[in-house]
Amino acid sequence: MDPRDAEIAELKAQVAAKDARIAELERKVDELTQVVMALKAQLGRNSGNSNRPPSSDSPSQRAGRRGKTKSERKRGGQPGHSGSTRMLLPPEEVNQFVDLFPPKCENAGRHCRRRPTLRRSVSRRCDQEILVRWEGKMR
Repeated sequence: MDPRDAEIAELKAQVAAKDARIAELERKVDELTQVVMALKAQLGRNSGNSNRPPSSDSPSQRAGRRGKTKSERKRGGQPGHSGSTRMLLPPEEVNQFVDLFPPKCENAGRHCRRRPTLRRSVSRRCDQEILVRWEGKMR
């Protein structure tokens, strides 16, 4: 046999072995690609697109849903809004007056001075109007 023929046969065997190795590596790449895709899909799941509870979301996912934009309007009644306040009755139509004072000052823990304030409310019990005066937080 010619030495060139032996060398050609040896090279063909090496090429066949490398082709088999390439086919094996391509199968592994396909398998690992599917695993990566499954893991990415699992990683992208949160309480919004799965049956998981909101408490299972990561901190970054929680921060994303907290992004509430602030309104341009201020809180409370807007300009032009007609308020709905219950009007006080004249004192002649009131059946009973009750002065309410806290037993102790909320801050100092001492007895509060009994002085009526301008804050008043009206309560309706059993079709009787009662004017209630109360003293707020002492400062």
